[in-house]
Amino acid sequence: MTVDSVGQHYDRLAELDQAAAGRAIHMGCWDEDGQGTLEQAMDRHTDLVLARTGLRAGERLLDVGCGYGQPALRAAREHGIHATGITNSAAQQEIAERIARQQPSDVAARSRFDFGDAARLPYPDACFDAAWAIESLLHMPDLGAVLAGIHRVLVPGGRLVIADVVQYRTMPDELRQLWRRLLVSEPHDAHAFTDMLEAAGFEVVGTEDLTARTRHSWQALAESFQRFSAPLPTERSGGDVETGPVRERLAQMAAALPRLDAAFGDCLGYVLVEAGR
Repeated sequence: MTVDSVGQHYDRLAELDQAAAGRAIHMGCWDEDGQGTLEQAMDRHTDLVLARTGLRAGERLLDVGCGYGQPALRAAREHGIHATGITNSAAQQEIAERIARQQPSDVAARSRFDFGDAARLPYPDACFDAAWAIESLLHMPDLGAVLAGIHRVLVPGGRLVIADVVQYRTMPDELRQLWRRLLVSEPHDAHAFTDMLEAAGFEVVGTEDLTARTRHSWQALAESFQRFSAPLPTERSGGDVETGPVRERLAQMAAALPRLDAAFGDCLGYVLVEAGR
C-alpha cells in the first residue's frame, strides 16, 4: 500500500461509489433493530463523532481523509463550524468542492477541501480546534507521521476522534487477500491507535467498541453497491461503456462484503477513539 495507490483506488471508484453509498462513504450507526436507511445511519454516525469532538459554532475542524466531504459539510451546515478536509484522491477533492459550492453561501464560505498527503499536512501549527479521521487511517501507511502531523496542527487542548475498522486478531490469509483486493489496504491492529497516539503526544481519553452498532452497514452497503453495479441502458446498448469496469468492481465488492460481515465481531471490529492534545 502506498499513498498514491490509495488515491488512485478512490479516483477510479469516485463517481459511482458516491452514488452507491448515497451521501457519504463510511459505516453507519444502527439501532438494535437495524431499521432505517443507510443515509440515516451514516448521519447518526457523523453526529456521534462530531459530539465527541466537543466543537462549538465558529471553531475549526480538520477532516483527515475527508472523502466527498459530506460529514464535514453536515457539521458546518448544522453546527456552524469551519470545516477543512484533506484527501489524496483528486476525484474526491473535486466532488467535495462541487458539493460545497451547492451549499448555502455561509456554509460554502466556511468549508474547503484540499488535495494532499495526510502525512504531510499543509497547514500551520495550532490552527484547528479538533480533528477527526473517519475510516481513513487504515489507508495511511505511515500512521505515526499522520498522527504527529495532526497533533502539530491542533491547538493545545484540541481533540482528535478516530472511527475505524480494526483487527482484534490477525485476519486469516484468505480474508486479508480479499480485503486488500477490494480496499487496497488493511485495518490496523486494535491496540495500534492507543500506542501510536501516545507516541505522537496525545492522551487517549476514551475508547468505545461500535462493532455491534455498525455491523448492519456491510449488508446495507452491499445492497447499495449491487444496485449501482447494474449497467445503464446506454451501456447495454453498446453506447457509453466507460463506467463498465467500475460497475464490475462495485459488483465484486457487493458480493464480497457479506464475507467481511461474517468476520465482524470475530477478527474484525469497529472502534471510536478519543484523544486530547
